[in-house]
Amino acid sequence: MESLASSDFITPAWYRLQTSANGEPYVQLPERPGREPIFLTSLKTTDNMNMATMMDIPLFHETLISLPKPYTVSDADFWITLQLSGKSGLSLQALRSGDPDTGVYIGGVTLFPTEKAPAQAILQLTTQGSIPGEYELGYSLNPSYHRKGIMRDAVLALLAWAIEGAGVRNVVVSANEINSASVKLIESLPFFSRSGETQEEAWPEHKGGGMRTLLTWRWNRSN
Repeated sequence: MESLASSDFITPAWYRLQTSANGEPYVQLPERPGREPIFLTSLKTTDNMNMATMMDIPLFHETLISLPKPYTVSDADFWITLQLSGKSGLSLQALRSGDPDTGVYIGGVTLFPTEKAPAQAILQLTTQGSIPGEYELGYSLNPSYHRKGIMRDAVLALLAWAIEGAGVRNVVVSANEINSASVKLIESLPFFSRSGETQEEAWPEHKGGGMRTLLTWRWNRSN
């Protein structure tokens, strides 16, 4: 497998793990012009309504093969319960605006051990060619918050925390070729290298049908 250009991950200068007024860990994303304070936190059971509303839109149904259609509050409850059980993704994975305890859920950025990737995923997960100890990166963001640099900062925050707190050393991420925003995001992160892997998927008819190409990138810590 041939990799294209890559570099090692460098923890951003703004990264800082903090504790909220309710005693919960969080990372505040850096302040940027034109956006409110954004925080990387754990999920809450009360995120279910916002999650269900956000995920049940054409953008996500068109690009995420495993996403139930329609995406209901029950689907959100299932997902949140699975994540809070500690049997799936790492604990910091919710993005919320305004406040780390009471802020509105606006999206997620998640790292899953590839051997524990859930079948009912709200994210595009593929374990093709996975290696022991590898984590898969997935993400979703309310379109109202697009074009503000939030997800790029969120990925940096999550990786900094996961490397420091969970010893993560290998990450894989895939994107539907038609999801140009996702491809652009991954390619803006120089530590990810494009692998030679592509995966052709038959898309469900109720999501438009046809064949879709998934592209894959990897990051492996060098020391």
